[in-house]
Amino acid sequence: MRLLAATSKRIATRLLREALARVPEGVEARVEALTAEQEWALDVGLELGLSVETRGYLGLRGMRPPAPYIPNGGLL
Repeated sequence: MRLLAATSKRIATRLLREALARVPEGVEARVEALTAEQEWALDVGLELGLSVETRGYLGLRGMRPPAPYIPNGGLL
C-alpha cells in the first residue's frame, strides 16, 4: 500500500476501495500501520476479504492519530 490521504473518512474509504480493486490478480494486497483512528480502513479490508494481523508499532508522540490517512512505512 502506498500513502493514502483524504479530507474525510468517506472519501478515504472510497479511495481505499478503488486502490484495492486495482490490485492485479495474484498480487498480495496489504494495508499496514493502522491505528484505532483508521477503523474505516480496517472495515474496508475486512469487507474485501483481507486478513487482520497485529505486528509492528506506530508511535505518535504529542500528535493526534490522523484519521482519513494511511501512512507509508518508509515515510514514518
